[in-house]
Amino acid sequence: MRTIAEPEAGYRARLPQRGHRARSRKMGAFESCRSRSTRTLCQRGEVIKRLRDAAATSYHEFWPDDLSILDQTFVNNAHIHGPKKVTDVYLLALAVQHAGRFVTFDGAVPLSAVLRAEKEHLAVI
Repeated sequence: MRTIAEPEAGYRARLPQRGHRARSRKMGAFESCRSRSTRTLCQRGEVIKRLRDAAATSYHEFWPDDLSILDQTFVNNAHIHGPKKVTDVYLLALAVQHAGRFVTFDGAVPLSAVLRAEKEHLAVI
């Protein structure tokens, strides 16, 4: 079973929620990378290096973007509860189609939104 990981652990910028101030700390060649539960220092360029290293392993497999979230043979649209879940449901459907696993920090991904999705297709860490 192949795995796709959501790049949320400090690898992409997230907009602050309403009422929260955006914070950014830059410290020379390092910048602060934040996630919901951890804080790490990431050297600039480290994300691309990690992505290249991961893609070079035998665990990496390219999955083409060949699925439509509008295709009701894959997705149960009635179980997508809001626009924030569209990407998660799409990635889960892609994992199901390719007999893989969608790894995420979000514990609220609706497994029922993807037809044929089983517990082994979704890993919440």
